[in-house]
Amino acid sequence: MVKETIEQFTRLQYFDTKIYEAEKLLAAIPEMLKERCIEYETLLEEKKSLDVSYNEVRSEIQKTEAENSDHKILLAGAQKKLTSVHNNREYEAALKELDNLKKSISDSDNKTRNLNEKAEMLMNAVTEKTEMCSQSENIYIKEKKEKEEENKGLFEEVAILKKERDAFAATVKKSILSKYERVRSARNNLAITPVNNETCSGCNMKIPPQLAVDVKKEKELFQCPYCQRFLYNPKIEAKAS
Repeated sequence: MVKETIEQFTRLQYFDTKIYEAEKLLAAIPEMLKERCIEYETLLEEKKSLDVSYNEVRSEIQKTEAENSDHKILLAGAQKKLTSVHNNREYEAALKELDNLKKSISDSDNKTRNLNEKAEMLMNAVTEKTEMCSQSENIYIKEKKEKEEENKGLFEEVAILKKERDAFAATVKKSILSKYERVRSARNNLAITPVNNETCSGCNMKIPPQLAVDVKKEKELFQCPYCQRFLYNPKIEAKAS
């Protein structure tokens, strides 16, 4: 009777462990996809930030070029005015205006050149980040599809295991099944565990030597004095699986 009960417990534990592992994988899948989604969204935000910086630089270039164009018009006017001055004072003033305008044009040219270099660097960064976004999105879509397929397989596996488990549980006496379920609920899905080297494999505590001997005799159903899990001789495992 004791051997039969232990075999029933180990068989139930086999099903419950398989179901627990499959459901744990199912629970982990959304988290994995969430990480991929966060990675993609982060890259997308970085790209948007680069786009804003690039557009700001382009706007600054247009503004600088417009100012430069105005300066060149003023320079042409100042050069024309230089030919119609009437005295040295007017001539010196015209020359000073020309020098200032030439300097402004030169500064604008340098500024435009630097801004164009910056714009090119930003454009390259935008292109690179766009490619990274595309790759990240493709990976996310691919993994989402794979996980959905994996989900489907796991759901089917859990459904089959539960059906088999229920069918087997129906053959176990209610009083015996109740004991098993009570311990399993209290001990993180693990109700029965083997004794190895006088140690409970459930809580890894050393049990009394005499208890280890009694467990091997299989004449009575014993529980770990520390975690209350049912104990059994490992040789029974082959029959349970």
